[in-house]
Amino acid sequence: MTEIIKEEKQTNQALFEALKERDGTICFQNQTILSLQEEIKTKTEVRKKSLVEVESQGEKEKAWNQDVSENLNKKDMLSGVLEEMNRHVKEEMQALKEACKKSIEEERERLDKNENLRNQKVSESLKVEGMTISIVDQKIVGLQEEQQTSREVYQSLTQLENVQSVNKDLEKMKVKADEPQISLEQKDQTREFHNLKATHIFGSSQPPVTQTTKLQNVLTDIEGTEPEPTDFLITAQEKVFT
Repeated sequence: MTEIIKEEKQTNQALFEALKERDGTICFQNQTILSLQEEIKTKTEVRKKSLVEVESQGEKEKAWNQDVSENLNKKDMLSGVLEEMNRHVKEEMQALKEACKKSIEEERERLDKNENLRNQKVSESLKVEGMTISIVDQKIVGLQEEQQTSREVYQSLTQLENVQSVNKDLEKMKVKADEPQISLEQKDQTREFHNLKATHIFGSSQPPVTQTTKLQNVLTDIEGTEPEPTDFLITAQEKVFT
């Protein structure tokens, strides 16, 4: 009986040790499980966060892709609008170039026409002016010739009148010289008369010294040469008759 109890005690002790060992193993396993649970929980949260971030990034990418798509659509639309605008601009530029070219050609033709008309008018004006100048020159030459002729005739008439006047004075002097009875007063009056006459004819305020000197000066003005004092009467008479 004692041995049975002893065996039971040993068995119980072995069971207790086994239970104890099992409890330690279970506790370790429980701790391992808890640790694994915490790790799983952490990983799960991290994964959830990653999934949220991925979803957010996906939303962002989706929005970005949508923006890109819209921008591409806008770009295509703008490209079409730009092409249409460029086509209109090219057409307007071409039309403007043609209009400017036509306007320039018309203006050039008008200017050429006006230039030709102006040149024609200038040519006609120059011709008329040349003819007028020629006529005026001819008239001037004619007037100069008439003036020269009139001057020569006037000088000839003046010289002839002067010679005739001097000749008359000489005749009077000759008649008075032939008279036997002439007083000194009459001689002085005659000399004064001839001096005044000579002053009137020749414009000289200085009376001559003698009648002979005065007549010599008169004949010198008429003939251009000074005659001999002895034959001044004959020279004056010949000039009158000539």
